[in-house]
Amino acid sequence: TVGNMMSRVSAVLLILAAGVLVAAFLRCTYLFTPPLVRNLLWTYSLATTVIFIVLAHMYPEYPQILFN
Repeated sequence: TVGNMMSRVSAVLLILAAGVLVAAFLRCTYLFTPPLVRNLLWTYSLATTVIFIVLAHMYPEYPQILFN
């Protein structure tokens, strides 16, 4: 149905927007940090983002626990 298709399109656009936002955040982290610690901080930010995404997919019910 049209509603189901719109739901899928909006989900894809939301995922795309989140990916763009994460990439922009990581790029700004790289650009706006001093050269001395740039690679270390950028790598830490990337690792933290990846760990958060993996844990969010492993435990999707966790945020619901906080609001109940």
